[in-house]
Amino acid sequence: MNPTSKEEQEIIELKARIQALQRLLAKKTEELQFAREDAEAANEAKSIFLSTVSHELRTPLTSIIGFTQLNKKSLDGKVIPAIDENNTKAIKSANRISDNLEVVKSEGERLLNIINDLIDLSNIESGKVEWKIQPVDPNELIERATLAVSSLFEEKPALQLIKKQLPNAPVLAIDRDRMLQVLINLLSNAIKFTEEGQITVSVDHLPFPIISGASRHQKHLVFRVEDTGPGIPDAHIDTIFDRFQQVGDHHTDKPQGTGLGLAICKEIVEHHKGKIWVESEVDKGSIFAFIVPV
Repeated sequence: MNPTSKEEQEIIELKARIQALQRLLAKKTEELQFAREDAEAANEAKSIFLSTVSHELRTPLTSIIGFTQLNKKSLDGKVIPAIDENNTKAIKSANRISDNLEVVKSEGERLLNIINDLIDLSNIESGKVEWKIQPVDPNELIERATLAVSSLFEEKPALQLIKKQLPNAPVLAIDRDRMLQVLINLLSNAIKFTEEGQITVSVDHLPFPIISGASRHQKHLVFRVEDTGPGIPDAHIDTIFDRFQQVGDHHTDKPQGTGLGLAICKEIVEHHKGKIWVESEVDKGSIFAFIVPV
């Protein structure tokens, strides 16, 4: 075989290999498309299931909570006062029933919160949420959020609230209620895990862009919720915004919360073209922060 024929043969073999790779690539692309469609269908089915089941559970659960409250109110206000004070056994039993009703109400409300979170997350995922974008003063957002959690601070007198607002703050184009939901969730979590010290909520200019693809001329505001609580172990930092990830007191390792609140916060912030993250050090506290474009 002369050199030319050898080169031609190598070219033919190379073309054959390329064609084989192209056929393999086409096949894998088709398989990937089928797998993607199956995954999307499964995800849609999951969302429909969660939404349907959650709605079906919410109505009877609301009734259970309501009737429990009515029974406890009647028991505490009418039945117990009517018992002969000398009948200590009856009074003790009635008080125990009252305590049990309070547990039923408390656990029912906790379950209702989980159901509401599931519905909320399902609606956001499926695009069923109607976003009401409007001009919002970021300082007003902080005022409303701290007012909403004021009763939680009353339960912890050793915990101090510090607000740092931004003079002449630029107006944001956001969904007021949804962004308020984010701040309230972050503040509630901080209060839940912090027994004493202080919780600082602030808004300020972000001096540089940290969102991939954002122009260096694009301005952002950063909201921060900082606490002096137990902090978050490094093992939980990377997954804390994932769904159903429950982070508890690192001393007891007991989970607290539903594991959905922070996932919902992430969805809301990212819908506004923003970013949310956490910085924490064990036994020193945590900072939850998120930015939104001006």
